[in-house]
Amino acid sequence: MVSQLSYREQAPVPALWQVPLARALPYKDSRLTMPVNKPLRTLHECVMTLLTLLELPVNDDGLRQRVKTFILCNGFDGVYRAARFTAIRGNHEPNIIAEPWSYTVRVYNGNLARLNYLYTLSHWAESGLRSQLDLHYTVTLGETWPRDPRRYLDGREVNSFLQATRNLLPWEQVPGVPMMQVSDAITSTEFLERISLSWLKQMVLKIHGGDARRILVGQDGRTINYQRAKSLLEAAVTIRNAVAHNRYLTNEVYTKGEQNLLDLLAILHFDVAKALRNLEIERTPLIRQAIQRLDDIP
Repeated sequence: MVSQLSYREQAPVPALWQVPLARALPYKDSRLTMPVNKPLRTLHECVMTLLTLLELPVNDDGLRQRVKTFILCNGFDGVYRAARFTAIRGNHEPNIIAEPWSYTVRVYNGNLARLNYLYTLSHWAESGLRSQLDLHYTVTLGETWPRDPRRYLDGREVNSFLQATRNLLPWEQVPGVPMMQVSDAITSTEFLERISLSWLKQMVLKIHGGDARRILVGQDGRTINYQRAKSLLEAAVTIRNAVAHNRYLTNEVYTKGEQNLLDLLAILHFDVAKALRNLEIERTPLIRQAIQRLDDIP
């Protein structure tokens, strides 16, 4: 099927986060987030669905192979969302997109780039939270503070924590007492490396709820409102999960997630701009070297 759209010039990369949704889509189009009408069982069906959606010729063998390979490498769902965005924007701005499939790939990679960036921010936030938590409890409870979960979790959470970490932490029976404790075979650093950001959030909130001056204190020395702290930590968990599962981010989710992480990092006394510059200094040659090595492979 030959495209009925008129694509006359290639636009610069207005990836999803660079084009405000209100401008990219004149109205709220549910096709951007709704699933396909029926499950697709074969790779061929996935390829045909994308080509039809983008109004591209289904008898182009070269194009079919490129689409097939991209689906095999990245999965159908995320690619389909990128293709829907491309199709919707192409319908409303037909002069913008010269090559719908290439544009779809750029949209998909743009989302991946956003996820990579948010991963970096969430990693820094998690590292800062672990550091502050460990320093606080090492001073107040000693180096073996992780042993008794009743010290750093609310009572109703202790059993859930044990069940969730039974295979992650070395639990042992407390002699003469019907309760379990974390073995002292691991250090507090190893303990914090094994627990999830979600559990780390609960531990931080327990300290903050008891005395807001102990943790999450802004650079100006002001304490952070408990509900504000809880909101920022929950947002960090949400973004971390989205990154871990390579989820599609709308403009709104991305913008709000980034701001929440930046606000949390500011509270953790993190100079994000400086850190990003230093990271890029190390990252750029690393990526270039990797590309060069791959290009040199026969």
